[in-house]
Amino acid sequence: MRLGILLFMIAIFCYPLFAQVPPAPNSIYFELLGNGLMYSLNYDRMFSESFGGRAGIGYFSPENEAVITFPLMLNYLYGSGNSKLELGGGITVISQSENISFQFKSSNKEFGGSGVLATITIGYRYQKPEKGIVFRAGFTPFFGKIGFGLSFGASVGYGF
Repeated sequence: MRLGILLFMIAIFCYPLFAQVPPAPNSIYFELLGNGLMYSLNYDRMFSESFGGRAGIGYFSPENEAVITFPLMLNYLYGSGNSKLELGGGITVISQSENISFQFKSSNKEFGGSGVLATITIGYRYQKPEKGIVFRAGFTPFFGKIGFGLSFGASVGYGF
């Protein structure tokens, strides 16, 4: 009986030592190319150990006209440890001047003004469970009324 109680107590107190530590729930990072099209500053929040979301704001200026982007994504992290596969999907809202045209090289369609593009992420994320550096890199294609565009992006930031 005493041996059973002792083993039970050891199991209760040792279990947290073997449980996987969830990643830092918040991160802020700068992304080059990727879902924000050119440059974007993003806030990412993990809702659970593997499911999260992000919102960002980007800006670039082709032909001296302002283009502002707002990437809004949900993401899923797969794997253990600091390195994970990141799978995500969402939209990028584009707000731009009416007198400029924006198009993908694979499309002959143009549009001015505001629009919405569907986007996905298939990539790598390095993020420690505690506070620290966050690094992301991935394939981030776009789909919308202006066609299909291939894109890659890289991010660096801080998790807290």
